[in-house]
Amino acid sequence: MDIVVNSNSLKLNWKDNSGCASQMTSLNLKVLQDGLASSERTNNTYRIPRSCLKQDRNEVNVFSMMLPTNPHSCSIEWKPLDKCRKYTFDMSSQYTATWNGSSTFLDIFTKGNEANFTIFPNDGMNPWRCPRKHFSCNHWGCSYAEESFICNGGNDCVNGRDEQYCDQSVCKDGFKCGRQCIPKELVCNGQLDCLDGSDENYSCIYANMCQHLTDSSGNFSSQLVPRPADDIHWERTFDATLKTTVLISVQPNQQIWLTFKKCFTLEHQHFVNIYDGPYSTSPLLLSTSGLVTNPFSVRSSSNELYVEFPSYYQADYGISAFYTSVNSTNEPFVPGCGGYIYGDGVIPIPNYVANNTDISDCFWFIEATTNGDTILLTNSKSASSFQAKVPFVLNNPDMVTYDEYDNESTALLSPPENLLSIVVYDGWSTSGHVLHDRKHSMTKIAMYSISNKMLVHFKPPKVVKENVAFSWNVSKISTPECKYDLNGANGIIKSPNYPVQVYPDLTDCRWNITVKAGSKVRLLFAYFETQAGMDFLYVYDGPSVYSKLLFEKSGLITTPFEVNSTTNQVLVRFTSDDTSDASYPGFLAVYSTV
Repeated sequence: MDIVVNSNSLKLNWKDNSGCASQMTSLNLKVLQDGLASSERTNNTYRIPRSCLKQDRNEVNVFSMMLPTNPHSCSIEWKPLDKCRKYTFDMSSQYTATWNGSSTFLDIFTKGNEANFTIFPNDGMNPWRCPRKHFSCNHWGCSYAEESFICNGGNDCVNGRDEQYCDQSVCKDGFKCGRQCIPKELVCNGQLDCLDGSDENYSCIYANMCQHLTDSSGNFSSQLVPRPADDIHWERTFDATLKTTVLISVQPNQQIWLTFKKCFTLEHQHFVNIYDGPYSTSPLLLSTSGLVTNPFSVRSSSNELYVEFPSYYQADYGISAFYTSVNSTNEPFVPGCGGYIYGDGVIPIPNYVANNTDISDCFWFIEATTNGDTILLTNSKSASSFQAKVPFVLNNPDMVTYDEYDNESTALLSPPENLLSIVVYDGWSTSGHVLHDRKHSMTKIAMYSISNKMLVHFKPPKVVKENVAFSWNVSKISTPECKYDLNGANGIIKSPNYPVQVYPDLTDCRWNITVKAGSKVRLLFAYFETQAGMDFLYVYDGPSVYSKLLFEKSGLITTPFEVNSTTNQVLVRFTSDDTSDASYPGFLAVYSTV
């Protein structure tokens, strides 16, 4: 079965594999509206006689049809479907009055009006070119809508539109627009029945633009509404806004993390709505409007999310979002407990005081925008966290976590059982390489990924008494020009810019050294000074970062010193963060074959 669907028509191809295609008398089709209880579903059932089906000349079991059909050839009344909605199609062959073939089911997401923007008329009577409470007709410019020109008994517009829908009794069950009242069935019909254009508003389903995303990860954003034939008056800029819908469907047994990089809508009027399921009747996960300065994440409970957001005439407004799929979990979604970061971002420490203390583990999935990039994770603190500091006068120093930010002799009033744990993995699996595993502290640290993905796991403290205002900064390191393959018997390696200038921030350099088989590599360091605790040099006894670690240092080290391999390959890796507050020369080393 192959079906192409939009709201007003359906094209289907049907292949009868039963071996009894020659005896098929009709095709049974049920169209089930998804997202509603069985009792609420509108079940459109069609019995299509074989005479209405076209048959392929070369394959006797292949049939096709277009609905609605030509009434002279085959009269079947096709009921239009909602735009941007998921439907289930149930089809089966019928051979006799009592003999039906097995049913085949297919889910379809109907398209919207991406290529049909009829709400911007080309006849010079565009209501959006006039201020609010004004109208245009006869190319005369703009008239004030509350004056006697409308519904005054005289045709001030050549086409008489100002004297249409003047019966106020219609407003009881219809729609009031200024001094006009139109029947409710004319609202959102794609035509400007009201002079002020208010009957075709943002919430009209007919104006939807929509798409169905089925990849395991991806992105989407507001589309730029085409410029109308006439200029929009500045007061009506946001009236020319269309609703956009995205349905995300990933593989079963997966959940969706969705994060927003940009979210700027007209506050209190145009909302970003995220529904936990495949339709707008699914449970609402989030509804927001206005300018959102900090990116946020939401997670679905199933393998589908339905998102509604506005598309504007101006490029400054709108949304930009990224999503990914992860293995399903039974843990409920709690805002602030876990999320997805694509590129740069900030991870807040879960607030176990303000939120439900039954929250167990919080997982953050971080992904660099390019496969070859590195993820840098550094911790920071807000001003409110200083309220938790006191002079170091506690009786038991072993129960204290020291603050090393400003080298003050201060400590936190938090014993170890009150501190949450943080475990950082390379990749998105808890069975991956562990980059960090210890209690959270105020000591400034930096962690660098090996691949382009990182998983951050927060474990709650045993005793919840206070919440320190901490966060973790996620940065991207992209230095493809700092990757070297060295095959000579000897050579020199050094940090970028050494010795002319200090090495740059946000660097991930790698030197893969290979000497002849049966030999070993000797590294002689002539100089070494980096930012202590933040910028590191690693030496691996093999060709990858998963080889045995021979050397890991940071800070100022007395030189000269040697590092010797046990194989004929060595990988040297140098990383730097973005918080350097001084000038550090870096390192210089000579390698040779032994």
